[in-house]
Amino acid sequence: MTIRERFAKYTTEELKENISRVEKRCAENKASMEHFKAERDIEFYNVTKSLYDADVAILMDAQCALAARI
Repeated sequence: MTIRERFAKYTTEELKENISRVEKRCAENKASMEHFKAERDIEFYNVTKSLYDADVAILMDAQCALAARI
């Protein structure tokens, strides 16, 4: 399934809203990663990093789908 097909069920406005939401979540996860890194809490850092990486992948796909529509 292509990126365009995966995001075809969403309207352009819904994509924009979801991109904003995921960008906010990425920023929160990045701040948490910095906090856990400073605290030397490797376990929580790794969990937060995996969440951040997953969100970045979703964000890139959603941005590509939106760019294909414009």
